[in-house]
Amino acid sequence: MEASPVNIIFFEDDQFSKLLPLTYWRQVGALKCGTCSLAQRGINVIGPSSVGFYVRPEMVAICQQNSDYSVNGAVKGATLFINSRFLITEKIKIPTENSVMMCGDQVAAIWCDKELSSSLTAEYFLTKGRLPEMAEILPSSTIAGQMINYPWDLIKYNGEMITSDFQAMTPVTPDVYIEAGALVNRAQIAIHPTAIIKPSVVLD
Repeated sequence: MEASPVNIIFFEDDQFSKLLPLTYWRQVGALKCGTCSLAQRGINVIGPSSVGFYVRPEMVAICQQNSDYSVNGAVKGATLFINSRFLITEKIKIPTENSVMMCGDQVAAIWCDKELSSSLTAEYFLTKGRLPEMAEILPSSTIAGQMINYPWDLIKYNGEMITSDFQAMTPVTPDVYIEAGALVNRAQIAIHPTAIIKPSVVLD
């Protein structure tokens, strides 16, 4: 996807604890729903020019080991801050002014100019009450998608996201012979070139 002229930072908020135990050793954006993580889905949909993460202090070293992106670093001008719990389902329209984007009654994303962006830190987003406060101060709009509030929400939307991811893939009709196996609904099957298929497997 061609990069958009927008910087994005995925931030953890004070609700990360509701996703325990999944978030003990991984940042919220690393949680998977469908075929990729919440953060990677946002990157795929938006195609940003730069990406960063705001995470808990104890997660910084882990994130730096597992990613080449900036972690709790300085912002690069006007930035789209995206709640790491937000399951993005379509491209986000960038506002012309500082603005909060709501998903239900929760802050899903915030567009900030250079001045406001430079004043926001990982600690700010992790502080209880900051996001509702910002939603009261800045203009707001509604955004399509889902908020992941609890671990079971990942399961709830997983099937829908897998289907959506499959439909977005380049069609692959498997030209393989599976000994004593079965291909059910062949048109809906994609087999990765590196996949190992065992005898008698059923692909449904």
